Amino acid sequence: MDLDEEIAKKVLPLAAKLGKAMMQGLKCDGFNVVQNNGEAAGQTVMHFHTHVIPRYKNKPAIVVWEPGKDEDMDNTVKLIKENFEN
Repeated sequence: MDLDEEIAKKVLPLAAKLGKAMMQGLKCDGFNVVQNNGEAAGQTVMHFHTHVIPRYKNKPAIVVWEPGKDEDMDNTVKLIKENFEN
């Protein structure tokens, strides 16, 4: 809640660019942009960060991710980077 306004102005445009790169690279059907504030809202890391979550048709609505358990992370990053426009 103490996010600098100049940084805040850049968050949604950047999330949109990242979401577009995910849709192209990961072939997802859409994405969610989520930012949690406070433990009651699901915040577990107590600094500002935004989640850009890929969504697929006919897949579970909630994606469960465990840090360190994604064997394909390098390929996922590569696919997103290849489609990210500076």
